[in-house]
Amino acid sequence: MLSILREFITGHSLGGAMATIAAARFIAEDRPFTSVYTFGQPRALTRETARIFNAECKSRFFRFHNNNDMVTGIPARLMGYSHIGSYLYITEEKEMKQEAGFWFRFIDCIDGAVEALRESGLDCLEDHDIADYVAAVEKWDFKSTS
Repeated sequence: MLSILREFITGHSLGGAMATIAAARFIAEDRPFTSVYTFGQPRALTRETARIFNAECKSRFFRFHNNNDMVTGIPARLMGYSHIGSYLYITEEKEMKQEAGFWFRFIDCIDGAVEALRESGLDCLEDHDIADYVAAVEKWDFKSTS
């Protein structure tokens, strides 16, 4: 789902990729927008386009990634695609971390997979549910994000 309200652009999953492309087009056409918020989006821009995009508006683009959401890993970086914007990672405990490093995410991913197996078996798309993103954002204390 993609939504554009005034100058705010948002989307989940494919809608997040579409929001990214819409924002890139706004930049190319020198059209103003306030900010973009995406949730569980796949990669949508090439590495070179991502560099240009980040130089123009990284501080206005917020990309939320929930723990083991597999959709955020496609298409693969090896195919030349890249994520953009400010990265907000949602941990297994539903805490928000800004720009979480690789090893932190790796350990949290293992923790999440083990917990999922213990609870209900491994559901590859469980962490992609928009309700999980909404719950984490509602719980988020923006001032204490680290």
